[in-house]
Amino acid sequence: MKIFTNRETTLVSKWFDGNLDELINQKGAHIQDEMTLMSFVSEQLEEMIKEELNQLSEGYISEIIGDSFQRINYRALIQYYRES
Repeated sequence: MKIFTNRETTLVSKWFDGNLDELINQKGAHIQDEMTLMSFVSEQLEEMIKEELNQLSEGYISEIIGDSFQRINYRALIQYYRES
């Protein structure tokens, strides 16, 4: 497991490792533009996280999770999974 420069990115990588690999290297393989790929990955990842945390998405927890989405380094995630 890779340790990224911020905790949110590391946790997402650990939590969704196989899903991220498939998302970036298979479903997103045809996307050449970096910004478009980052947008695609962030949207898909947000949906995966919301599904996993469906029971906890009320009140204060949802605020924490929402703030965490903004701190994920999608560029670093994409680079790591493309190189591995």
